[in-house]
Amino acid sequence: MGTAGTVIGIDSSTQSCKVLAVDVETGKITARGSAPHPDGTAVDPQAWIDALNIAWDAAGIRSRSDVVGVGVSAQQHGMVALDAQGKPVCEALLWNDVRSAPQAQAMVDQRGVPGWVEAVGTAPVSSITLPKLAWLRQTAPDTAKRVASVGLRHDWLVRHLTGGAWVTDRSDASGTGWFDPVSNTVRSDLLVDWFGAEPQLPQVLAPDATSGSVTGDWLPKSPQAVVSAGCGDNAGAALGLWIQPGDVVVSVGTSGTVFARSEQPTPDPSGVTSGFADATG
Repeated sequence: MGTAGTVIGIDSSTQSCKVLAVDVETGKITARGSAPHPDGTAVDPQAWIDALNIAWDAAGIRSRSDVVGVGVSAQQHGMVALDAQGKPVCEALLWNDVRSAPQAQAMVDQRGVPGWVEAVGTAPVSSITLPKLAWLRQTAPDTAKRVASVGLRHDWLVRHLTGGAWVTDRSDASGTGWFDPVSNTVRSDLLVDWFGAEPQLPQVLAPDATSGSVTGDWLPKSPQAVVSAGCGDNAGAALGLWIQPGDVVVSVGTSGTVFARSEQPTPDPSGVTSGFADATG
């Protein structure tokens, strides 16, 4: 990608969308913009695109001719369910929507916490995607039948920036309840058990892979700009802080997290600690 130019960072959090333009050579922030997200635990996914457009233009990104790359970090977990035409079949459920708590408990009752941790690194709770899909299947079966693909907010934003790529990264995939970050495999059996089908899932990219090129609608003057694989928000924070094994980070925002990095998988059979992939590979 070269060493000259500007890279754009996007942070799509629970409360707002923030955009930064950073000079590649110096690391200096040259522009920034932000826009709020709607309140609530269920949101029309289009609202995130609208907020990105506002923040994008507030930072003057669309008029730049020096952009070489764009990266998206977004609030982890939740559910964005799309039909065969790529349109949302329902509001996206955020991580803090707890209506799928009974389905998460049913999953624990069936397999046990240690069994889930062994399978996908984390125990089912209402924040992750698989219980939300199970909730949709049980409470709105006709809507569930229309689901052709399912992903997360990070994946949805990349899809719009690239004009159609349906991709994700290991950090976000490992918070869905169907991806094993140790073997890097999708547990199709868990999707079939709890959703009754295996919808099209985003391709899981390596950290140094590109999702595609930014469309001219977003960057008419920077036609060669690429979109990175991106990551979930906590993985992005860990990467930005460049934490090393032994470091512990406490983050207090809309939610509170405590995370550390390990060179080896460290499953916690109690389920208190979740084992997610980081953004380094």
